[in-house]
Amino acid sequence: MKYSITFVILAAIIIGLASCQKANRRDEQYQKILQYKVNRVRADSLYPFLRDNDELVRGLAVQALGEIQDTTAVDTLAQILNQGSIYMQEKAAVALGLTGSAYTSRTLSGKIENTLMNSAPLTTSVRTRIISALGVCGTENSAVFIRQQMEDKNELIAEKACIAAARLAMRGITHPSLDSALIPLLSHQDAMVRWKAAYAMMRIRKPVFAAYLMTSIKDEDESVRMNAARALGLLNDSARNDSLKTAIIDALLETASNDASWMVRVNAVNALGQFKFKSDDLKKVYFLIAFEGKKDPDEHVRLSAIRAMANSYIQDIKNPKEFIGTLAEQFSPSATWREKTTILGSLSAMFGKSVLDHADWLNLLQSCMRDSQRYCRAQAVEALYPAADDKTIPFYSQALSDSFDLVQLNALNGIGKIRTNKSRPILITALKTKKYTNFMTALSALSDDPKILTDKKRCDSIVLQAVGIIDSLRPFDDDEAMMEMMKAAVAFKSRHTETFLNKFINHPKPGVAKYASEKIKECCGRDVLSGKEIHKKMKTVDYVFLSKLKSQSPVAVIRTEKGDMDMEFHFDEAPLTVIHFVKLAEKQYFNGQYFHRVVPNFVVQTGDPTGTGWGGPGYSVVSELSGRKFERGSVGMASAGRDTEGSQWFICHSPQPHLEGRYTVFGKIIKGMEIIDRIQVGDKILSLDVVRF
Repeated sequence: MKYSITFVILAAIIIGLASCQKANRRDEQYQKILQYKVNRVRADSLYPFLRDNDELVRGLAVQALGEIQDTTAVDTLAQILNQGSIYMQEKAAVALGLTGSAYTSRTLSGKIENTLMNSAPLTTSVRTRIISALGVCGTENSAVFIRQQMEDKNELIAEKACIAAARLAMRGITHPSLDSALIPLLSHQDAMVRWKAAYAMMRIRKPVFAAYLMTSIKDEDESVRMNAARALGLLNDSARNDSLKTAIIDALLETASNDASWMVRVNAVNALGQFKFKSDDLKKVYFLIAFEGKKDPDEHVRLSAIRAMANSYIQDIKNPKEFIGTLAEQFSPSATWREKTTILGSLSAMFGKSVLDHADWLNLLQSCMRDSQRYCRAQAVEALYPAADDKTIPFYSQALSDSFDLVQLNALNGIGKIRTNKSRPILITALKTKKYTNFMTALSALSDDPKILTDKKRCDSIVLQAVGIIDSLRPFDDDEAMMEMMKAAVAFKSRHTETFLNKFINHPKPGVAKYASEKIKECCGRDVLSGKEIHKKMKTVDYVFLSKLKSQSPVAVIRTEKGDMDMEFHFDEAPLTVIHFVKLAEKQYFNGQYFHRVVPNFVVQTGDPTGTGWGGPGYSVVSELSGRKFERGSVGMASAGRDTEGSQWFICHSPQPHLEGRYTVFGKIIKGMEIIDRIQVGDKILSLDVVRF
């Protein structure tokens, strides 16, 4: 007995050591895979991991192949899809979809499509991933296949097929068989299938759906109702029958006025904005929602109604002064600053330059431009855009001295719309700024002015001036801004353009350097990459930090002016993004930042230290694309293209399938979901702390 106990103990020790060794080896392999992924190596560098004995390592390698999106890996991924385990098949299907979605080659799309459709998966999990992949990279041939999946009794298959049909439609691919298959799914017993069918109809946009959608707008599930409302609004052009159009408007108006969900009401209001109304009806529709005694209790809905009012206007108001006076005098005093600036912008959009002749509008404008809330001032300046002419220059000039960069940017954008001999010198003077965003905005505005572009001497002078200034600008934070500058330089067609572009050719951000080389080839015909690679410093991965962080099950506690939220992290799908985000948070980077962008029933966005939408940490992180859904509360990284993510991030109000596979989703709100609904532009993050357990 004594020896038996000793044997058992030794066996347990041996098994434990073996498990520990296996875990250590897996960590070593995972670290290497992450290293390759962050440096965007060629696909063949990852192939050795596909022969690893550990299936988890093989799966991580396939996941990395999908994110790298190297077309040379298609055959390898196809082989895994047909011969691998269920786990590997799932990974391969997602990777094929991601790879195909990054390219427009019909040959490549056809090859991936055939591989996906001709595989013989036995499990629901693999089939759903194949259907999703076909939605983002399939051709017309995928439509019939997807229609067949819609008829499957498994609701998971049917709902994925609906989203795939929507993704095809977003790329201009539709098929009549999809239309007839979607209609019965609006009555499916599963609400997930119903809302995704309505979402597909919204993307396909055909009048045959109208009657069914008007029933679905009363569905018990709010996701069905919000997608049905949006879909009905997009039928405005195709609903040529007056009785049908009236029925749609009545259904939308009832929903906008009475639905219990603010998100449904927002979609209904926005949908109404797709239709045109006579002035009396304009007041009946929008005044009741935004201004009158029974106005909507939710600010998102009221703001959406004010914007929709401008969209619906058909220029039939005979007395603009009275209309403007009513809004400015009767409703503005009790309005929030966001409502006031939205009123300014809508009236400007409705009446154009004539608003400058109305004292009530001007008084409201000047009041908002003096407001202590900086986003109020920025939005007031933006409201001038539709009225932009020489008369607005004094207002823009006032804004150029504002302490908030966004006010200055909006002023430069407005001046760029005027295009007169009074506005052009202001933009040229603005090139002397030390702020790269102002420089970019002024240069872009000048490059979009037809009169300047016809004056070769002036173009040469502007680009030469830009060449002399660019080195003195403060460091660039935003990839998109730099690309916008280069795009502007090319538009001038100056003999100094290549000199300007050369300022970026050795930029430490590979994407920026590559863009510069492409623009040099485009405008000068010179291939600066011929025979050499753009210098690329190898990035490292702090795997020790990642391992420790993951073991502590961290939660980000986001304290805002509107309340607190907790966020969990998606380590499996976006480990590099999680590392980046947590390290910024632990430096208190996000403390005191503002939500600078809010689109009702879409996203709230923050993470920009400048508050303008152009700021970042001074470097980029790679995109980490996956098959994870963007659901209500999902947290994603803002992006200007592949591998351009910085520090800006957003939270989804509602499910957003069109973002999937295009943006990094790295977390989700798990507590305080209702706070997302309260956040508006200008609300502040008081603190963002990562709590480790």
